[in-house]
Amino acid sequence: MAPFTPHMAEELWYEYVIKEKPDTGLSKSIHREAWPKFEAGYLETDTFNLVLQLKGKKVDVIEVSKTLSKEDIEKLALDNDKMKNRLEGLDIKKVIVVPNKLVNVVAV
Repeated sequence: MAPFTPHMAEELWYEYVIKEKPDTGLSKSIHREAWPKFEAGYLETDTFNLVLQLKGKKVDVIEVSKTLSKEDIEKLALDNDKMKNRLEGLDIKKVIVVPNKLVNVVAV
């Protein structure tokens, strides 16, 4: 906020940082503080969005763990309610699993 609204940022810094916690060792001005450090750990997650497709058309997107095996992902895709509804009356020919991306069911 400081680069865009410096006066507002300075007031908020004083009210909520300096006045509330004077013994933190922070400077009296927000403009004298260092920029936050980049931490890659905050960008990593243990899950991903798995796209479920039937004949190449998107049926659903579910969030699953990155630790699941291909077999578990395939089972989850086939047990999905939306996928089950669309598969009624169709004969499954092939299930293609692209790890950490999608599951495509080929059915006739």
